[in-house]
Amino acid sequence: KLNLTSNNKITGDDNRAENYNNGAVSRRKFQPFPLKSSDQNLVIGSSIVGRLIHDRNIPDDSTIHAFRGSTTKEKISTLKKYADKNLKTVIIQDGTNSILKEKHTEVEALFEAHIQLVDLVQTKFKPENIVLCEVPPIQNSPDDNKRIDEFNKLLDDKYSSMEGIQILEINKMVRSFQNPRQLYYDNIHFNYSNGLPFLRNCLLSQLLKTSTGVCNKRYYPQSKKDNSYRKNWNQVYYPYGYN
Repeated sequence: KLNLTSNNKITGDDNRAENYNNGAVSRRKFQPFPLKSSDQNLVIGSSIVGRLIHDRNIPDDSTIHAFRGSTTKEKISTLKKYADKNLKTVIIQDGTNSILKEKHTEVEALFEAHIQLVDLVQTKFKPENIVLCEVPPIQNSPDDNKRIDEFNKLLDDKYSSMEGIQILEINKMVRSFQNPRQLYYDNIHFNYSNGLPFLRNCLLSQLLKTSTGVCNKRYYPQSKKDNSYRKNWNQVYYPYGYN
């Protein structure tokens, strides 16, 4: 059971989570987050996008639902519990945790689960546009990156020419940097100074196609101990603008 408090924060033992005006991050058991009537665009992902829920540039009609550590199958199980709602754009960031946690599973099988996730999004939300993020590179892990390359190739082969679906080539853009390591704070997640502005602008390049672009409602951490987001991080549109 999910309980919304007066400040729109989810409480309860089933789902230790943060739920703010423009996003929600699940910390433990994966449960669905409520979609507001004003939500027109949805970003579904893991902790890679979850660190953007406080970003003051995400439009008010767009929300980020991130499930930390979730595999594709866990996202599917959670999304099945969502109420049906027609949306304009759904961005799916998926694949990293499945590749890392299911190392003995063939990439083709992991991708079959991803196809099921895309099909579920089409049925559940009937979006005008679906944007599929490439799995970004993992630093210092050649074996994992071989599997990531295989996954991204399957993604391109399946969806690159499909109407209503676009592929966001995050992996290719990361590798185009002279020093990709400058985007990361660990081997998986993007840092505040360079990586998250890059990721945010990648998402905005798609969200702003179907969004009003209005950014008024924002939650900002009040406690300095809240290290999930740096309040005064670099707001420069770097390295890719979204216009």
